[in-house]
Amino acid sequence: MQLMWSAVYFSMSPPGRPPFASDSAPLNLSLFAVIMTFTAATLFRTFDPCKQLWCSHPDNPYFCKTKKGPPLDGTECAPGKWCYKGHCMWKNPNQLKQDGAWSSWSKYGSCSRSCGTGVRFRTRQCNNPAASNGGQDCPGVNYEYQLCNTNECPKHFEDFRAQQCQNRNSNFEFQNAKHHWLPYEHPDANKRCHLYCQSKETGDVAYLKQLVHDGTRCSYKDAYSICVRGECVKVGCDREIGSNKVEDKCGVCGGDNSHCRTVKGTFTRTPKKPGYLKMFHVPPGARHVLIQEHEAGPQALNRKEATDGRVSKAKAAETNTQD
Repeated sequence: MQLMWSAVYFSMSPPGRPPFASDSAPLNLSLFAVIMTFTAATLFRTFDPCKQLWCSHPDNPYFCKTKKGPPLDGTECAPGKWCYKGHCMWKNPNQLKQDGAWSSWSKYGSCSRSCGTGVRFRTRQCNNPAASNGGQDCPGVNYEYQLCNTNECPKHFEDFRAQQCQNRNSNFEFQNAKHHWLPYEHPDANKRCHLYCQSKETGDVAYLKQLVHDGTRCSYKDAYSICVRGECVKVGCDREIGSNKVEDKCGVCGGDNSHCRTVKGTFTRTPKKPGYLKMFHVPPGARHVLIQEHEAGPQALNRKEATDGRVSKAKAAETNTQD
């Protein structure tokens, strides 16, 4: 029996790609009309399942993606068939399963930072041999990392997040204008390894559409935990990944607050003439410095840097310092 088929097709996918698929290639929309004659009506797929591995989204089975690589040999492609060297073939018992095995580890690459704790990676491949004919893929991960260059950074280079925001001053426009970008710590802990910056001019916060560089501190409240490939990795004060060690009030890693002493005092003198009056000296290494004014007065509280003699107005809140 012959069938005459007349139809208008809308093609929204490049050849070899299933409908509703999505990848980096742009979609071509074409309209054409055809008249076809068949000697038999047969249902067939418009793509070879062994040419490219397509995966659907769990929340939307009609939305697919591919990395344009074929599925592993032995992947079932039809009832009684499996993929072999890019083709959908009938299963052959003579083709033995081959489980994958790892290659040797590569050497560690360069460190992501020159100071202040960076990260370096090494990788391995599942090709010694590769899995085939339905064999198991290699267990475990294909990369490892370790901390590197844990030495402290010079004073003006310690804020790695601020450097990344500043580097975008000249090439990132927000609301049709360029800005001076300041570091911004997102309140959502899951977004702190994404680069958000705050405009110095307007105070607006913008997402710069990238992850922070490996080795960036997750939070300004944690001096050691860092971002690695977009995830916050717990690091202890001993610079060990996964360590829970923290500094005590004396600044001793894993200490018990027994290596320092508390110094207290009250200043009650009244200045006899206008000018500065020295109240006390804060020694290097002092931590958790708290200055409180019990009674309001006309005087202003200032501080003087020992290094350059610069005088600045003291903050009315608690000051933590290691200088």
